[in-house]
Amino acid sequence: MTTVTPTVGRPSPKMILIWALLVAVFASAIIDVVQPVALVDIAKSFNILPGTAARLSSFSAIASVITALLLGAFGFRFKYKTLVVAGVILIASCAIGLYLAPNFQLAQLVFPLNGIGSVLIIVTTQTFIGNSYQLDKKAKAIGWVTAASTLANAVGAPVAGYMTGISSWRSVLIWLMLPAAVASLVFVFVVFPRNLQAPHLSPWEP
Repeated sequence: MTTVTPTVGRPSPKMILIWALLVAVFASAIIDVVQPVALVDIAKSFNILPGTAARLSSFSAIASVITALLLGAFGFRFKYKTLVVAGVILIASCAIGLYLAPNFQLAQLVFPLNGIGSVLIIVTTQTFIGNSYQLDKKAKAIGWVTAASTLANAVGAPVAGYMTGISSWRSVLIWLMLPAAVASLVFVFVVFPRNLQAPHLSPWEP
């Protein structure tokens, strides 16, 4: 395998890839902020109780668990780029689907796309860090991932609350979550090489 030596004063190729993944992590965390902040408004728009609207998180969590188990059970060879792009597309589809959803039943069918997409992005990011960084650098890289998620909460919560107050929770999806997903998709397409492949794991291999 050819080793690329970074040019002095410029970010290394590996660092640029991490930035792309961090943008994807940020995008995947946005809706997890929007849903609880706008829970009451979501319930009102569908004419249901807030407790019923909270089921959206449950459906997303179930989808996340199933996706994580499938990724762990079947050790197919996937390219990092394919997994991240698929994850971001699912998140964007979730935003569009929720925006257009005429009733809560359809919203329940669409929202799990976020759970699936988030797992694809997080698992890919952690796998990339685990296989690309030396042991003494892994903790720092994982810290960046945590910071990206925290930033999504720090930025997303007040913005989502403000936008919901002046418009509706649906506007948050289109003007906050969707742009973040599209920006992430473009970034990943531009910087990730097609042939960068995740390592193969046998089924049930730890």
